Amino acid sequence: YVKMSDGANRILDIYFDDALVYTKEYSATTTTKTQSVTITKDSPIYDYETRQKTDYTLSSNSEGMNLYTHGSHKIKAQLSLVVNKARGAKTELIEKEIGLLVEDKPLIWINDYQSQYYDYETPVIEFKVYTPGASSSSFYLLKNNVDTLDGNARTCLHTNENWETWEITGIDAATSDTDFYTIRTGTGDNITVREFRLNVVEDPRHMGVVTDGLVVDFSARGRSNTEAKAKRETLLIGDKNATFTNFNWYNNGWIMDENKTTCLRVSNGASVTFPIGSMIFAGGSDTTSSKTFELQFKIKNVQDYTTLVTNYTLYKDGREGTFILSSSLGSNLCNPPPYSRPLVANCSLVTSFKVCHTSFSSFVSVRHFK
Repeated sequence: YVKMSDGANRILDIYFDDALVYTKEYSATTTTKTQSVTITKDSPIYDYETRQKTDYTLSSNSEGMNLYTHGSHKIKAQLSLVVNKARGAKTELIEKEIGLLVEDKPLIWINDYQSQYYDYETPVIEFKVYTPGASSSSFYLLKNNVDTLDGNARTCLHTNENWETWEITGIDAATSDTDFYTIRTGTGDNITVREFRLNVVEDPRHMGVVTDGLVVDFSARGRSNTEAKAKRETLLIGDKNATFTNFNWYNNGWIMDENKTTCLRVSNGASVTFPIGSMIFAGGSDTTSSKTFELQFKIKNVQDYTTLVTNYTLYKDGREGTFILSSSLGSNLCNPPPYSRPLVANCSLVTSFKVCHTSFSSFVSVRHFK
């Protein structure tokens, strides 16, 4: 369906991939109507200059080729002003990728994504996978033919109307020309692959993470609850593993939020302990200087403003102290929720950092600087 604005005579051109399959002039009084265009294997191919039908169709073009094939295709649309019964100024092409089911084989198609990324970004690619005659599809994600899921397939239900997502980490401007990404599904003779590339350029502003003095860098990018059980419960901090407790890995764990940012969501009685201090300060003798932990939270559905997050510290002489982050920020922490801001706590000789509260919905990053 196509709906056009009014006020001018226009020509609507619609393409199936690069074949012009629909072209029609609309007057200023009819362009307010929604136009319905049906494309089939018998759709005629038009000559672009004359806007007349040719003797060819999508099932047999000028070279005798069938263009109406099983797999992914692009539907494109463009509006032009009518000038002397010809096309004048044009809009940009609007493109949408579709999956065309012709054979009894799986389909993969991809949603729109950016034409260019800076090297500090984390592209999120949305896609659909469909297997005829099945209620779900299993698929693999590969970079340069190397499996990014450690051999574990992800599964999607066909009843799910949402796009599947692939959060791609580690993009590099230096290898952008050779890096390629593949989505693969099916088995045996019914394997379908969809390959794509990303245009990555170096960021002139150098917006990456500051690494001077950086000892620990926690990131949830690229993580997913669909990982195998052993992998999703593994988070290496330095040379130690974090400890996950009471995660159901359904509505908590590695969750992508509404901004398409993957977070470690700690909710519904779950908790996670980061063994930061045991790796960094073991055997240390400096009892006067402090270290800085920078944390970024996004908190919503607040139940108690006084005990949102608690930091437990263990000092060299054995004294135990408690630092409540929420008390230093006051009621502005979640007003209005959800609210996101960096939180900073200065502590000495920390053994571990524990996060556990039902109102703590997502944990974005932990960084520890000397």
